[in-house]
Amino acid sequence: MDKIYQKKILPTLSDKLYLYKPTPKLIKGEVDSEEYYVEVVEGALPTGVKAAAPTNVSSLSWDDSYYVSWDKSVGPVDKYKIEVYDGASLVVSAEIDPTKTSYLFEDNTNDYITNGTTYTIKVGATLGDATTYAADITTTPSNRVPTVTIVGHSDTSLTATWNTVTNADSYIVHVYDSGTEVKTISGVTSTSITVTGLTKNVQYDITVEAISDLFGSSGESTSATGTTILCDLSINSISSKIYLKSHLLFNGTDQYADLGQLNNFWQYLHSGTFEFMIKTSVTAKISMGFIDGVGFTTSFQMVLNDKQSGQFSFRLFTDSSSINYFGTTNATNLFDGNPHRLSVVLANSNTKIYIDGVSEPVSFYNLSPIQAGDTAAFDKGWTLGAMHHEDGSLDNYVNAEFDDLRFWSSERTQTEIQDVMNSPLTAPNGWATDYPNLLTYYKFDEGQENNIKELVTGINYSLVNNVNDNMWVEDNL
Repeated sequence: MDKIYQKKILPTLSDKLYLYKPTPKLIKGEVDSEEYYVEVVEGALPTGVKAAAPTNVSSLSWDDSYYVSWDKSVGPVDKYKIEVYDGASLVVSAEIDPTKTSYLFEDNTNDYITNGTTYTIKVGATLGDATTYAADITTTPSNRVPTVTIVGHSDTSLTATWNTVTNADSYIVHVYDSGTEVKTISGVTSTSITVTGLTKNVQYDITVEAISDLFGSSGESTSATGTTILCDLSINSISSKIYLKSHLLFNGTDQYADLGQLNNFWQYLHSGTFEFMIKTSVTAKISMGFIDGVGFTTSFQMVLNDKQSGQFSFRLFTDSSSINYFGTTNATNLFDGNPHRLSVVLANSNTKIYIDGVSEPVSFYNLSPIQAGDTAAFDKGWTLGAMHHEDGSLDNYVNAEFDDLRFWSSERTQTEIQDVMNSPLTAPNGWATDYPNLLTYYKFDEGQENNIKELVTGINYSLVNNVNDNMWVEDNL
Protein backbone atom coordinates (compact mmCIF):
# COMPACT_ATOMS: atom_id res chain seq x y z
CA MET A 1 0.00 0.00 0.00
CA ASP A 2 1.06 3.59 -0.49
CA LYS A 3 -0.21 6.18 1.97
CA ILE A 4 -2.95 5.49 4.54
CA TYR A 5 -5.15 8.48 5.36
CA GLN A 6 -7.66 6.96 7.74
CA LYS A 7 -7.11 3.84 9.76
CA LYS A 8 -9.38 2.11 12.25
CA ILE A 9 -10.69 -1.35 13.11
CA LEU A 10 -13.84 -1.88 11.11
CA PRO A 11 -16.41 -4.50 12.31
CA THR A 12 -18.16 -5.12 8.98
CA LEU A 13 -17.20 -5.57 5.38
CA SER A 14 -19.37 -2.64 4.34
CA ASP A 15 -17.00 -0.18 6.10
CA LYS A 16 -14.11 0.94 3.96
CA LEU A 17 -10.54 2.00 4.53
CA TYR A 18 -9.64 4.70 2.04
CA LEU A 19 -6.16 4.66 0.59
CA TYR A 20 -4.44 7.09 -1.78
CA LYS A 21 -3.96 5.22 -5.13
CA PRO A 22 -3.53 1.78 -3.63
CA THR A 23 -3.84 -1.60 -5.26
CA PRO A 24 -7.35 -2.89 -4.35
CA LYS A 25 -7.24 -5.72 -1.87
CA LEU A 26 -8.91 -7.18 1.20
CA ILE A 27 -7.31 -6.83 4.60
CA LYS A 28 -7.98 -9.57 7.10
CA GLY A 29 -8.19 -8.73 10.78
CA GLU A 30 -9.34 -10.22 14.05
CA VAL A 31 -11.13 -8.65 17.03
CA ASP A 32 -12.14 -10.65 20.10
CA SER A 33 -11.37 -13.88 18.20
CA GLU A 34 -13.79 -12.86 15.45
CA GLU A 35 -12.45 -12.49 11.94
CA TYR A 36 -13.46 -9.61 9.72
CA TYR A 37 -12.44 -8.20 6.34
CA VAL A 38 -11.97 -4.61 5.25
CA GLU A 39 -12.27 -3.76 1.61
CA VAL A 40 -9.58 -1.41 0.28
CA VAL A 41 -11.05 0.91 -2.34
CA GLU A 42 -8.95 2.76 -4.90
CA GLY A 43 -9.92 6.35 -5.71
CA ALA A 44 -10.20 9.89 -4.39
CA LEU A 45 -10.84 10.78 -0.78
CA PRO A 46 -14.43 11.37 0.18
CA THR A 47 -15.64 14.94 0.32
CA GLY A 48 -14.76 16.63 3.63
CA VAL A 49 -11.77 14.48 4.53
CA LYS A 50 -8.89 16.91 5.33
CA ALA A 51 -5.59 16.94 7.15
CA ALA A 52 -5.39 18.56 10.56
CA ALA A 53 -3.76 22.00 10.57
CA PRO A 54 -0.17 22.28 11.88
CA THR A 55 0.17 23.67 15.40
CA ASN A 56 2.65 25.96 17.19
CA VAL A 57 3.71 27.75 14.03
CA SER A 58 6.50 30.27 14.67
CA SER A 59 9.21 32.19 12.85
CA LEU A 60 12.68 33.57 13.60
CA SER A 61 14.05 36.32 11.37
CA TRP A 62 17.54 37.50 10.46
CA ASP A 63 19.23 39.55 7.77
CA ASP A 64 17.55 38.71 4.42
CA SER A 65 16.20 35.44 5.84
CA TYR A 66 13.65 33.87 8.14
CA TYR A 67 13.05 30.41 9.58
CA VAL A 68 9.57 28.89 9.89
CA SER A 69 8.79 25.92 12.13
CA TRP A 70 5.68 24.04 13.29
CA ASP A 71 4.53 20.92 15.08
CA LYS A 72 3.51 17.91 13.00
CA SER A 73 -0.18 17.65 12.19
CA VAL A 74 -2.19 14.94 13.92
CA GLY A 75 -3.10 12.34 11.33
CA PRO A 76 -2.02 11.74 7.74
CA VAL A 77 -0.45 14.49 5.62
CA ASP A 78 0.72 14.46 1.99
CA LYS A 79 2.89 17.53 2.34
CA TYR A 80 3.18 20.86 4.09
CA LYS A 81 2.73 24.11 2.24
CA ILE A 82 4.13 27.56 3.15
CA GLU A 83 2.93 30.76 1.54
CA VAL A 84 4.51 34.16 2.26
CA TYR A 85 2.67 37.41 1.55
CA ASP A 86 3.64 41.05 1.44
CA GLY A 87 0.25 42.57 2.10
CA ALA A 88 -2.10 40.77 -0.30
CA SER A 89 0.65 39.77 -2.73
CA LEU A 90 2.11 36.28 -2.67
CA VAL A 91 5.89 36.65 -2.85
CA VAL A 92 7.13 33.08 -2.34
CA SER A 93 5.81 29.62 -1.51
CA ALA A 94 7.27 26.22 -0.74
CA GLU A 95 6.06 22.61 -0.53
CA ILE A 96 7.70 20.65 2.25
CA ASP A 97 8.12 16.90 2.73
CA PRO A 98 5.63 15.61 5.37
CA THR A 99 8.49 14.26 7.50
CA LYS A 100 9.86 17.78 8.02
CA THR A 101 8.56 20.49 10.33
CA SER A 102 10.69 23.52 9.44
CA TYR A 103 11.98 25.52 6.50
CA LEU A 104 14.61 28.24 6.05
CA PHE A 105 14.01 31.03 3.54
CA GLU A 106 17.21 32.77 2.48
CA ASP A 107 17.48 35.48 -0.15
CA ASN A 108 20.92 37.03 -0.50
CA THR A 109 19.94 38.65 -3.78
CA ASN A 110 16.80 40.32 -2.35
CA ASP A 111 14.51 38.76 -4.91
CA TYR A 112 11.74 38.09 -2.41
CA ILE A 113 12.99 39.22 1.03
CA THR A 114 13.48 42.89 1.87
CA ASN A 115 14.83 43.85 5.27
CA GLY A 116 12.37 45.92 7.28
CA THR A 117 9.30 44.49 5.53
CA THR A 118 6.76 42.62 7.65
CA TYR A 119 5.58 39.45 5.91
CA THR A 120 2.50 37.31 6.62
CA ILE A 121 3.21 33.59 6.70
CA LYS A 122 0.64 30.83 6.15
CA VAL A 123 1.55 27.23 6.97
CA GLY A 124 -0.83 24.44 5.95
CA ALA A 125 -1.06 20.64 5.84
CA THR A 126 -2.17 19.15 2.51
CA LEU A 127 -4.11 15.91 2.13
CA GLY A 128 -5.18 15.09 -1.40
CA ASP A 129 -6.34 18.30 -3.00
CA ALA A 130 -7.25 20.07 0.25
CA THR A 131 -4.94 22.18 2.45
CA THR A 132 -5.77 23.11 6.03
CA TYR A 133 -3.95 26.25 7.26
CA ALA A 134 -2.90 27.24 10.75
CA ALA A 135 -3.44 30.79 11.98
CA ASP A 136 -1.31 33.37 10.15
CA ILE A 137 1.92 34.62 11.73
CA THR A 138 4.16 37.55 10.76
CA THR A 139 7.90 38.03 10.59
CA THR A 140 10.16 41.01 9.88
CA PRO A 141 13.69 40.29 8.63
CA SER A 142 16.19 43.07 9.33
CA ASN A 143 19.84 43.91 9.43
CA ARG A 144 21.38 42.17 12.42
CA VAL A 145 24.76 43.95 12.43
CA PRO A 146 25.44 45.39 15.91
CA THR A 147 26.20 49.05 16.63
CA VAL A 148 29.34 49.34 18.75
CA THR A 149 30.37 52.10 21.16
CA ILE A 150 33.58 52.50 23.17
CA VAL A 151 32.59 53.44 26.73
CA GLY A 152 35.83 53.25 28.68
CA HIS A 153 39.57 52.98 28.43
CA SER A 154 42.67 52.56 30.56
CA ASP A 155 46.33 52.34 29.70
CA THR A 156 46.04 48.72 28.50
CA SER A 157 42.33 48.12 27.91
CA LEU A 158 39.24 49.34 26.08
CA THR A 159 35.62 48.67 27.03
CA ALA A 160 33.02 48.34 24.28
CA THR A 161 29.25 47.86 24.35
CA TRP A 162 26.72 47.11 21.64
CA ASN A 163 22.99 46.62 21.20
CA THR A 164 21.30 43.26 21.72
CA VAL A 165 20.79 41.53 18.38
CA THR A 166 17.54 39.59 18.18
CA ASN A 167 18.02 35.82 17.67
CA ALA A 168 21.81 36.05 18.13
CA ASP A 169 23.32 33.21 20.17
CA SER A 170 26.74 34.81 20.66
CA TYR A 171 29.08 37.53 19.41
CA ILE A 172 32.61 37.70 18.03
CA VAL A 173 34.72 40.76 18.91
CA HIS A 174 37.50 41.85 16.53
CA VAL A 175 40.26 44.28 17.56
CA TYR A 176 42.37 46.05 14.91
CA ASP A 177 45.56 48.09 15.14
CA SER A 178 46.09 50.15 11.96
CA GLY A 179 44.00 47.72 9.94
CA THR A 180 45.65 44.55 11.27
CA GLU A 181 43.52 42.29 13.46
CA VAL A 182 45.37 41.77 16.73
CA LYS A 183 42.66 40.08 18.80
CA THR A 184 39.63 37.89 18.05
CA ILE A 185 37.34 37.00 20.93
CA SER A 186 34.65 34.41 20.16
CA GLY A 187 31.75 33.05 22.17
CA VAL A 188 30.85 36.33 23.86
CA THR A 189 27.30 36.06 25.22
CA SER A 190 26.92 39.50 26.83
CA THR A 191 26.66 42.85 25.04
CA SER A 192 29.81 44.38 26.49
CA ILE A 193 33.45 43.46 26.83
CA THR A 194 36.65 44.86 28.27
CA VAL A 195 39.51 43.99 25.94
CA THR A 196 42.73 43.72 27.92
CA GLY A 197 46.37 43.26 27.04
CA LEU A 198 46.54 46.29 24.75
CA THR A 199 49.44 48.69 24.28
CA LYS A 200 49.50 52.11 25.94
CA ASN A 201 48.66 55.19 23.92
CA VAL A 202 47.57 53.26 20.80
CA GLN A 203 44.39 53.82 18.77
CA TYR A 204 42.39 50.64 18.16
CA ASP A 205 39.30 49.85 16.10
CA ILE A 206 36.79 47.37 17.51
CA THR A 207 34.08 45.59 15.51
CA VAL A 208 31.47 43.04 16.58
CA GLU A 209 29.60 40.42 14.58
CA ALA A 210 26.48 38.67 15.81
CA ILE A 211 26.38 34.89 15.47
CA SER A 212 23.22 32.79 15.12
CA ASP A 213 23.46 29.02 15.35
CA LEU A 214 20.67 28.92 12.82
CA PHE A 215 21.46 31.75 10.43
CA GLY A 216 25.22 32.22 10.75
CA SER A 217 27.07 35.54 10.96
CA SER A 218 25.64 39.05 10.66
CA GLY A 219 28.92 40.32 9.30
CA GLU A 220 31.20 42.73 11.14
CA SER A 221 29.87 46.02 12.41
CA THR A 222 31.21 49.46 11.61
CA SER A 223 34.27 49.95 13.80
CA ALA A 224 34.30 52.01 16.98
CA THR A 225 37.61 53.73 17.67
CA GLY A 226 39.24 54.11 21.07
CA THR A 227 42.70 55.01 22.31
CA THR A 228 44.40 53.57 25.35
CA ILE A 229 45.82 56.26 27.61
CA LEU A 230 49.48 56.88 28.14
CA CYS A 231 49.62 56.64 31.91
CA ASP A 232 48.45 54.19 34.54
CA LEU A 233 45.48 55.77 36.31
CA SER A 234 46.60 54.46 39.68
CA ILE A 235 49.70 56.68 39.63
CA ASN A 236 48.45 59.67 37.63
CA SER A 237 46.62 62.03 39.95
CA ILE A 238 45.35 64.25 37.13
CA SER A 239 43.94 61.30 35.22
CA SER A 240 42.18 59.51 38.03
CA LYS A 241 38.95 60.08 36.12
CA ILE A 242 38.87 59.02 32.49
CA TYR A 243 35.73 59.55 30.42
CA LEU A 244 35.05 58.68 26.82
CA LYS A 245 32.62 61.60 26.67
CA SER A 246 33.39 64.67 28.71
CA HIS A 247 33.29 68.45 28.83
CA LEU A 248 35.08 71.25 30.69
CA LEU A 249 34.24 72.99 33.95
CA PHE A 250 36.08 76.19 34.92
CA ASN A 251 36.08 77.27 38.55
CA GLY A 252 35.72 81.03 37.95
CA THR A 253 38.92 81.72 39.86
CA ASP A 254 42.01 80.91 37.82
CA GLN A 255 41.23 78.34 35.11
CA TYR A 256 40.87 78.77 31.36
CA ALA A 257 41.69 77.06 28.07
CA ASP A 258 44.25 78.18 25.50
CA LEU A 259 42.73 77.24 22.14
CA GLY A 260 45.45 78.48 19.81
CA GLN A 261 44.73 80.40 16.62
CA LEU A 262 41.67 78.28 15.76
CA ASN A 263 42.67 78.10 12.08
CA ASN A 264 42.78 81.91 11.91
CA PHE A 265 39.07 82.23 12.53
CA TRP A 266 39.58 85.95 13.23
CA GLN A 267 39.67 86.41 9.44
CA TYR A 268 35.99 85.45 9.36
CA LEU A 269 34.64 87.73 12.09
CA HIS A 270 32.94 89.75 9.35
CA SER A 271 31.31 86.63 7.88
CA GLY A 272 31.37 83.40 9.87
CA THR A 273 29.70 81.41 12.64
CA PHE A 274 30.80 80.23 16.06
CA GLU A 275 28.92 77.87 18.34
CA PHE A 276 29.41 76.24 21.72
CA MET A 277 27.53 74.66 24.60
CA ILE A 278 27.47 76.53 27.91
CA LYS A 279 26.01 75.75 31.32
CA THR A 280 26.25 78.35 34.06
CA SER A 281 24.26 80.27 36.63
CA VAL A 282 26.63 83.24 37.02
CA THR A 283 24.93 86.48 38.03
CA ALA A 284 27.83 88.96 37.78
CA LYS A 285 28.54 90.98 34.65
CA ILE A 286 31.68 89.45 33.17
CA SER A 287 33.50 90.29 29.94
CA MET A 288 35.03 87.07 28.68
CA GLY A 289 37.50 87.71 25.86
CA PHE A 290 37.44 85.10 23.10
CA ILE A 291 40.28 86.55 21.07
CA ASP A 292 42.74 89.42 21.61
CA GLY A 293 45.12 91.28 19.36
CA VAL A 294 47.82 93.87 19.84
CA GLY A 295 45.86 95.84 22.39
CA PHE A 296 42.63 96.07 24.34
CA THR A 297 41.06 97.90 21.40
CA THR A 298 41.57 94.79 19.29
CA SER A 299 39.48 92.06 20.84
CA PHE A 300 36.31 90.04 20.58
CA GLN A 301 34.44 89.73 23.85
CA MET A 302 31.30 88.11 25.17
CA VAL A 303 29.70 90.09 27.96
CA LEU A 304 27.73 87.80 30.27
CA ASN A 305 24.73 89.28 32.07
CA ASP A 306 25.08 92.58 30.25
CA LYS A 307 21.86 94.28 31.33
CA GLN A 308 22.31 97.07 28.77
CA SER A 309 21.36 94.80 25.94
CA GLY A 310 19.62 91.82 27.42
CA GLN A 311 21.07 88.68 28.92
CA PHE A 312 24.37 88.90 27.07
CA SER A 313 26.14 90.80 24.30
CA PHE A 314 29.22 90.68 22.10
CA ARG A 315 31.74 93.44 21.54
CA LEU A 316 34.12 93.37 18.61
CA PHE A 317 36.89 95.98 18.68
CA THR A 318 38.92 96.05 15.47
CA ASP A 319 40.71 99.36 16.11
CA SER A 320 40.18 102.44 18.24
CA SER A 321 37.44 103.79 15.95
CA SER A 322 35.68 100.65 14.83
CA ILE A 323 33.47 99.10 17.48
CA ASN A 324 30.73 96.56 16.85
CA TYR A 325 28.48 96.07 19.83
CA PHE A 326 25.51 93.76 19.49
CA GLY A 327 23.43 91.59 21.77
CA THR A 328 20.01 90.24 22.58
CA THR A 329 16.93 91.85 24.00
CA ASN A 330 14.32 89.84 25.92
CA ALA A 331 16.52 86.83 25.30
CA THR A 332 16.16 83.31 26.56
CA ASN A 333 17.97 83.16 29.88
CA LEU A 334 21.33 81.66 28.96
CA PHE A 335 22.42 81.59 32.61
CA ASP A 336 19.71 79.52 34.25
CA GLY A 337 21.95 76.60 35.22
CA ASN A 338 20.83 74.46 32.27
CA PRO A 339 22.91 73.54 29.22
CA HIS A 340 22.28 75.67 26.13
CA ARG A 341 23.78 75.80 22.66
CA LEU A 342 24.74 79.31 21.66
CA SER A 343 25.18 79.97 17.92
CA VAL A 344 26.28 83.39 16.63
CA VAL A 345 26.23 84.10 12.90
CA LEU A 346 28.51 87.07 12.25
CA ALA A 347 27.27 89.08 9.27
CA ASN A 348 27.48 92.78 10.22
CA SER A 349 23.93 94.18 10.26
CA ASN A 350 22.56 90.73 9.44
CA THR A 351 24.21 89.14 12.46
CA LYS A 352 21.95 86.56 14.07
CA ILE A 353 21.95 84.88 17.47
CA TYR A 354 20.40 81.48 18.17
CA ILE A 355 19.90 79.78 21.53
CA ASP A 356 19.17 76.04 21.24
CA GLY A 357 18.46 76.61 17.56
CA VAL A 358 15.82 79.29 18.22
CA SER A 359 16.38 82.77 16.79
CA GLU A 360 16.76 85.58 19.35
CA PRO A 361 16.12 89.30 18.75
CA VAL A 362 19.34 91.22 18.12
CA SER A 363 20.08 94.84 18.99
CA PHE A 364 23.05 96.76 17.56
CA TYR A 365 25.10 99.58 19.12
CA ASN A 366 27.85 101.62 17.45
CA LEU A 367 27.69 99.33 14.44
CA SER A 368 30.59 99.76 12.03
CA PRO A 369 30.57 97.31 9.13
CA ILE A 370 33.55 94.96 9.19
CA GLN A 371 35.32 94.03 6.00
CA ALA A 372 37.73 91.23 5.24
CA GLY A 373 41.10 92.29 6.58
CA ASP A 374 39.76 94.62 9.28
CA THR A 375 40.72 92.05 11.92
CA ALA A 376 44.33 91.60 10.81
CA ALA A 377 45.57 93.05 14.13
CA PHE A 378 44.52 89.87 15.94
CA ASP A 379 47.74 88.05 16.69
CA LYS A 380 47.02 86.20 19.92
CA GLY A 381 45.30 82.88 20.38
CA TRP A 382 41.75 82.24 21.48
CA THR A 383 40.91 81.95 25.15
CA LEU A 384 37.92 80.21 26.67
CA GLY A 385 36.87 81.03 30.22
CA ALA A 386 38.65 84.34 30.92
CA MET A 387 39.77 87.71 29.52
CA HIS A 388 43.35 87.55 28.23
CA HIS A 389 45.03 90.96 27.93
CA GLU A 390 47.92 92.09 25.74
CA ASP A 391 50.37 92.16 28.67
CA GLY A 392 49.58 88.51 29.43
CA SER A 393 47.39 89.21 32.44
CA LEU A 394 44.02 87.55 32.86
CA ASP A 395 40.80 88.47 34.65
CA ASN A 396 37.05 87.99 34.37
CA TYR A 397 37.30 84.23 34.95
CA VAL A 398 34.00 82.48 34.31
CA ASN A 399 32.49 79.76 36.49
CA ALA A 400 30.84 77.73 33.73
CA GLU A 401 30.82 74.44 31.86
CA PHE A 402 31.71 74.41 28.16
CA ASP A 403 31.43 71.80 25.42
CA ASP A 404 31.43 71.25 21.65
CA LEU A 405 33.06 74.42 20.31
CA ARG A 406 32.70 74.97 16.55
CA PHE A 407 33.96 77.74 14.28
CA TRP A 408 32.76 77.96 10.67
CA SER A 409 33.96 80.10 7.76
CA SER A 410 30.37 80.45 6.52
CA GLU A 411 27.23 82.15 7.73
CA ARG A 412 25.24 79.12 8.89
CA THR A 413 21.49 79.06 8.35
CA GLN A 414 19.06 78.20 11.12
CA THR A 415 18.33 74.85 9.44
CA GLU A 416 22.03 74.02 9.20
CA ILE A 417 22.46 74.86 12.87
CA GLN A 418 19.47 72.79 13.97
CA ASP A 419 20.41 69.77 11.85
CA VAL A 420 23.65 69.08 13.77
CA MET A 421 23.19 70.82 17.10
CA ASN A 422 22.08 67.85 19.22
CA SER A 423 24.98 65.48 18.62
CA PRO A 424 28.75 65.65 18.11
CA LEU A 425 29.98 65.98 14.56
CA THR A 426 31.58 62.99 12.87
CA ALA A 427 33.42 62.94 9.56
CA PRO A 428 33.88 59.40 8.20
CA ASN A 429 35.10 60.86 4.89
CA GLY A 430 37.31 63.50 6.49
CA TRP A 431 36.47 67.00 7.73
CA ALA A 432 37.32 68.66 4.41
CA THR A 433 34.84 66.40 2.61
CA ASP A 434 32.00 66.16 5.13
CA TYR A 435 32.20 69.72 6.55
CA PRO A 436 34.27 71.88 4.16
CA ASN A 437 33.41 75.13 5.97
CA LEU A 438 34.31 73.86 9.45
CA LEU A 439 37.52 75.66 10.46
CA THR A 440 37.88 74.47 14.02
CA TYR A 441 36.19 71.88 16.22
CA TYR A 442 36.71 70.96 19.86
CA LYS A 443 34.69 68.10 21.34
CA PHE A 444 36.47 68.30 24.73
CA ASP A 445 36.17 64.52 25.01
CA GLU A 446 39.75 63.96 26.20
CA GLY A 447 38.56 63.51 29.80
CA GLN A 448 42.08 63.67 31.20
CA GLU A 449 45.09 65.86 31.90
CA ASN A 450 45.59 69.24 30.23
CA ASN A 451 45.73 68.31 26.53
CA ILE A 452 42.76 69.28 24.40
CA LYS A 453 42.73 68.44 20.69
CA GLU A 454 41.47 70.59 17.87
CA LEU A 455 40.00 67.96 15.56
CA VAL A 456 40.10 69.61 12.13
CA THR A 457 43.86 70.25 12.25
CA GLY A 458 44.64 67.52 14.79
CA ILE A 459 46.73 69.94 16.86
CA ASN A 460 46.87 69.68 20.66
CA TYR A 461 46.32 72.78 22.80
CA SER A 462 46.02 73.01 26.56
CA LEU A 463 44.14 73.82 29.70
CA VAL A 464 45.96 76.44 31.78
CA ASN A 465 46.26 77.28 35.50
CA ASN A 466 45.45 74.91 38.35
CA VAL A 467 44.75 72.01 36.00
CA ASN A 468 43.06 69.28 38.03
CA ASP A 469 40.75 66.34 37.83
CA ASN A 470 37.62 68.35 38.55
CA MET A 471 37.93 70.31 35.31
CA TRP A 472 36.74 67.23 33.43
CA VAL A 473 33.06 66.40 33.78
CA GLU A 474 31.64 63.10 32.56
CA ASP A 475 29.34 63.05 29.53
CA ASN A 476 28.49 65.76 27.02
CA LEU A 477 26.36 68.79 27.80
